[in-house]
Order: sequence, then C-alpha cells, then structure tokens
Amino acid sequence: MAGYGNLYPDYTDDGTDSIQNKGTFDFNYHLNSDSKIFISYDVWARDYDSEDSSDYLSNEVWLNYQYHFNYLQFNVGGGYHKRNFDQAAVEDRDSFSWAISLKGEKPDLDPTKRKFHFLTSLTQNYNDAGTGDSYYLATRLNMNAGYRFMEKLTSTLKGYYQNSAYDVYNGDNNTDRDDNTYKIAAVVGYDLLQNLIVSLEIGYEDRDSNATGMSYQNTFGIISLDYNF
Repeated sequence: MAGYGNLYPDYTDDGTDSIQNKGTFDFNYHLNSDSKIFISYDVWARDYDSEDSSDYLSNEVWLNYQYHFNYLQFNVGGGYHKRNFDQAAVEDRDSFSWAISLKGEKPDLDPTKRKFHFLTSLTQNYNDAGTGDSYYLATRLNMNAGYRFMEKLTSTLKGYYQNSAYDVYNGDNNTDRDDNTYKIAAVVGYDLLQNLIVSLEIGYEDRDSNATGMSYQNTFGIISLDYNF
C-alpha cells in the first residue's frame, strides 16, 4: 500500500502557518488467517512560513504484528524515527517509537450499525508541529468505547491521557517543561435516516504544565452531522 497526505494549517490569529507533505508505504505479509506482520515506512517534510521555526525532514520505519482472535484485534509495533532540521542551530532528533493497541468489534458488521466496540492504545512518538522549534516526546493512552441502543441510538465514551516531555522549548535549551493533559468526552448519536446521524458531544480537557502560562482547562460542546454512504 502506498499513500500520500498533505496538511496545511492556516492560522487566522497567533500561530505559524506550515505545509506538510507525507508519503506512506506499507508491506503486509499474512502469516495465516489470524495474524500478519507488516513493515511501514513514512517520510514527510514540513515547511514553516516563519524563520522562527526550522523546516525539517522526518523518516520513520516500523515493524508491526497484528493478531485476530474472535472479535478482538491485537496490534504491537515499534520503530525508529529520525528528524533532520534545516537550521544548524536546531539539533537533529531521533527516537525509538512504539505502539500497542487492543480493538474489539464484530468484523462482519457494518461499522455504522455495530452493537458494541472499544479501542484502547498506548503510544510514544514525537509531535509533528513545533512552533518555535518546541518539540516533545509524547506518551499517550487512548480509550474509546461505544454501544448502540434500540437500533437508532448510539453512545460513546472516549478520552486520553498524555505526558509531553519537551527537549527544546521556544528555541532555547530549556529541557524542564513537562505537560500532563487529559481529556474525556461523551457522545450521543441518533440515526435520522438510514445513513444520516446527528450527534451531540460534551467534554472536558485539562492540561497541567510546569511552564508558566501553559496550563489550561477547556469545556466544550459539539453538534455534528455525519453521512455514511
């Protein structure tokens, strides 16, 4: 499998605009009907509009293993991530990246009509966007579970916890910044038509940082309309 992605954040207020172009390549080998191994390679370039942020090129290669058992899918993978910056003043970075996840659902059902599903994952990797060359190694726990009531009513509970350990902050050599962020949200959806779903989501997010002015609390609500064909 080969894929391409383009990301273009365009800020209307404070923030550094950038463009990211990314190529993805996967090679899968099925050991048997229940398991497979696959190698993935990603390469992407990020170009910033401001000279305050250094452009970079990232290369990342992973080896992954996937196993199916009844309605469960287990994934584990690890790899090497190398990031080279254009500006000599910004030190290149490399790290061991890894991920582990467990997913549960009936694979033969229409995903829009599944009765119950869940996904939990634990990952570690660098962030992609670093305004002012502020990058961190993120260790993140994600959890998501959903249940369908009475054919038309769906419910989902989701959240995450993330530790962000900075190695450069605003272009200097400050290695002391450390953030702990958690978010939890509940979603209720209703099938208006066969392929049309309206949803209401409410949630809360909290970041506790040892850097002055970087902590926050965020309460939010979202109404969305999804069409699946």
